Amino acid sequence: ESSVVQNTGPGTFTVGLNATAALTPHSAGEDRVHVQRKVTPWVEEDDLEGGDTVVIGGVTYKIANIGAPSNDYEKYPQLQHALDPRSIVLETPLVSDVSVGDLIAEQKTFEVFFYEVKIDDDNLPAALAMVLTASSASDESLSAQDETLTSLYLPADPSIEVFVRNLTAPITGVDPAYTSIAGDDFYSIVADFEGIDDDSTESPWKVSAGPGDTLQYAIIQKAGNDSGQAPLTNVVLQASMPPYTTYVPGSTTLNAVSLVDVGDPAQSQVVDGIVVQSPGNIAGTISINSLAEVTFQVQLQGASSPATQTPEPEADLMPWKFGMGDACWNETWAETHDHGWVMGPCVGAPLVEWGGQNQCNSIAQNQFEQGLDLKASMNSMKTVDPSNYNLVACF
Repeated sequence: ESSVVQNTGPGTFTVGLNATAALTPHSAGEDRVHVQRKVTPWVEEDDLEGGDTVVIGGVTYKIANIGAPSNDYEKYPQLQHALDPRSIVLETPLVSDVSVGDLIAEQKTFEVFFYEVKIDDDNLPAALAMVLTASSASDESLSAQDETLTSLYLPADPSIEVFVRNLTAPITGVDPAYTSIAGDDFYSIVADFEGIDDDSTESPWKVSAGPGDTLQYAIIQKAGNDSGQAPLTNVVLQASMPPYTTYVPGSTTLNAVSLVDVGDPAQSQVVDGIVVQSPGNIAGTISINSLAEVTFQVQLQGASSPATQTPEPEADLMPWKFGMGDACWNETWAETHDHGWVMGPCVGAPLVEWGGQNQCNSIAQNQFEQGLDLKASMNSMKTVDPSNYNLVACF
């Protein structure tokens, strides 16, 4: 049976249950129990019948049929004096003895469906309350109540999210985009690096950073709430350090627990891949509606923190990095270096309607933020963004 609540307030659904008591004693192994129908609260059209379920002595039984006691009058003389006695025949034998007066209660299974539940928050659930009240038709003073709370979330597939915060120059007065397990406030992956005039739409979660600043990243693997996909198992999280940054030794954590570094010089375990799990779970398993969190710190290289792997300049070209003026793409430079971004004006600079040099700088910045492989042999600027290649090339 089901109840459909069509209004926005509480809905009510009633389920009627019958009850009676044993008229005669019975031993374990018997397949029937005698009752006196006339003293029960049964109503003719609501009577117990074959196929119904009853609970006797805490054990659930299914009724095969209900009929007259037939040949049991000699074994149970009291049946001769009972008004309209009945014999409840069970599909399975009794597992324990039954005494006179033992309760025989009907049991029903029902479902309640909730439709069009409004959920206002992407992260917090809506709470549904179902209150069950059992009362006696023969004695209104007898009743019991049980309440069930159910949390409903918006549908969510497994996902990975990345957040960042500037430890050197923290954001203040803005609600965070994410609060870590340790209670630290993180903001968007979008960053505004000094020396680059970014014309993109301002965001309250935009993180500003300059050379020498220390940034902390949080990588979040969520399991989602789809029972067909979660829990996630054998989860390994791997990530490279952001370009033109130096890893801060000893700064990696998994679910707010510090992890030892590997290698010499020290490097975060996440570079080679680390088995992650939701808090309190076994390694590699993320429970439904839960997450695993990895954090690490890096220092932004620049004038005050020169890049340790910057290639030697060729001819008059200088490699471009955060906070070092205008950027343009040089395909020849990319053939023998880590990338093709060098310092200098780009072809698109005079094109005001395109965005000019600011747009060129923004493309360079975004590619470094995304950690793209910019080697010309496999993934040059032509492949990464062919629509902008002619506009970002150097004069």
